[in-house]
Amino acid sequence: MKKSFQFVAATALALLAVAPMTVVPVTTQAATSQAASNTIQSYRDVATVGGSAISLYKVAGNNVTATGQLPANSAWKVTGKIVVNGQTYYQVSTTQFVADKDVTLASKQTALPARTVIGLRRNATLYSGTGSDRTPTSRTLQAGSVWLTNAKVAVNGTLWYQVAPNLWISDDDVGEMPHSAATPVSMVVKIVDDTPLWDGFQWRYTGRWLPTNSRWKVNATGTTSDGTEYYEVGANQWIKAGSATVESSSSSDSTSQNGVDKLSAAADSELKDHLASEQFVGTLLLIQNGQVIYNQGTGQADNAAGRANGPQSLFQFASVQKSMTAALVAQLIAQGKLSYSDNISHFYPTIPAADNISIRDMLDMTSGLSMTLAVPDTVMTDAQVIQRGLDLLQYDPDQHGQFNYQAINYILLVGVLEQLTGQSYENLVQQNLLNPLGLGADQAGFAWNLAAQPNHTVSYISGNGLGTYDQISTETLADMHSELGTGNMYSTAYALYQMEKAISQGQLISGDQLSELRDSSDGSWAGGLYNYPDHYYAHGVKNWQETIFLMSKDTNTAVVFISNRAYDYDNAAARSAWYWNFVQNASLAN
Repeated sequence: MKKSFQFVAATALALLAVAPMTVVPVTTQAATSQAASNTIQSYRDVATVGGSAISLYKVAGNNVTATGQLPANSAWKVTGKIVVNGQTYYQVSTTQFVADKDVTLASKQTALPARTVIGLRRNATLYSGTGSDRTPTSRTLQAGSVWLTNAKVAVNGTLWYQVAPNLWISDDDVGEMPHSAATPVSMVVKIVDDTPLWDGFQWRYTGRWLPTNSRWKVNATGTTSDGTEYYEVGANQWIKAGSATVESSSSSDSTSQNGVDKLSAAADSELKDHLASEQFVGTLLLIQNGQVIYNQGTGQADNAAGRANGPQSLFQFASVQKSMTAALVAQLIAQGKLSYSDNISHFYPTIPAADNISIRDMLDMTSGLSMTLAVPDTVMTDAQVIQRGLDLLQYDPDQHGQFNYQAINYILLVGVLEQLTGQSYENLVQQNLLNPLGLGADQAGFAWNLAAQPNHTVSYISGNGLGTYDQISTETLADMHSELGTGNMYSTAYALYQMEKAISQGQLISGDQLSELRDSSDGSWAGGLYNYPDHYYAHGVKNWQETIFLMSKDTNTAVVFISNRAYDYDNAAARSAWYWNFVQNASLAN
């Protein structure tokens, strides 16, 4: 299928991604003083000539003399600059200079992240050069077309985008296409070719591409004035319909609603005996070779109401949420808004040793930061939770560089997310995970909405002398909000698998970017969970609800053990090994 975006034709123009701008080499030597009042300052840059040839000058004291020309559309290394009679000149060889007004400096351009695209709202002239020095080429780019760009520059109040070496499109021609009103629909589509995600009908690139073979719920359709159909896959976030195929008219998956048990009699008996030995109360989901082979509840979701656990039961999945927070951070890194090497001092300069604590340190919990956990008395806003963390945190230089599981790292990372996006953490999760997967509050959400769901589970305390449902644990609203980005979400077992699968399959970041986030394979913690050669492991406990999550890196094998009566949770890692071995080897019924 033809891609839904375009490039400047390679036969006509050299794409930056294929043939970057070549800087014409020049011989340089140390800058020297021309006159007492006019001194050449050392300066490193690249000057690009626009669509017309420009004058080359010799500078001697206050005298500036034209000596020749530089050709149009050429680029030159700058080694110095000088100001004569209020005019700045840049040195491009030992004795020759160009005027500031005649060139565009690379330093004045803003480099854009790889695969950044712009869309045209109307037919647009392609220019050589920018601003008043621009020269129209013979190319007119079609309205509705999409172009890769690697740099932008502002000239006299107008923004210009570079789509090939010194070939530019004016921002006046960029933006949303006229379009019809959105028509609500409910269907699931599969991406057949990587496609950019837009705010509006090609109004603004979101910084994300949806990867091939990922699946998305469509909430609405619309058509632009050129007849192109679009699908809405998030809150006013759209893709071209031509980049996807419709798989179903509903986002519901029977495996998330109905119990499944495909195990052989022997495997089923072995599993149930083991669950009984762990006094299991909850829901267990097993995925083998990409298929649900078991999705069953055990015990009571609400004993007083006589409501049993099942595939639709909702549980808090606690610290497993950190993998989602980490993925949102990695998404900003992929968009060029943040770097793993950035120090936390950019956001929270009062933290001890903040200049030496990187975003990578925070993600991998090697920052040396810790905080004594205590449940607050009052419900706090996100900003208040973060400030409370800043007030209570401690720094141990001996722990810096060593793994130390401390929630404060992820609370502060949420602060970074909210500062850079201007959105609440809840909105970011809703927009990037829940909405695209079509997960409503009956399948996933935040803890403060859990009790209102018909399929919520009640938490029961386990311990010596306690019967299975003797004692209930109740979590305060203040406690829920204090676990910002670290453990205040709920879901069904299957919805949790859907979310983790979506992250691993590239819904938020690409496969390469995911590997950079989760940059270990020896069982150590990286990017929100533990990374083994062939699978991921995460564990969480909150309010006597426990989650053990295991998934192969290809997402085809998974275990979601999720309970509303946590039992022997301190030995979760050892317990998880049994389930991982079982799901890989369990025999199925004929």
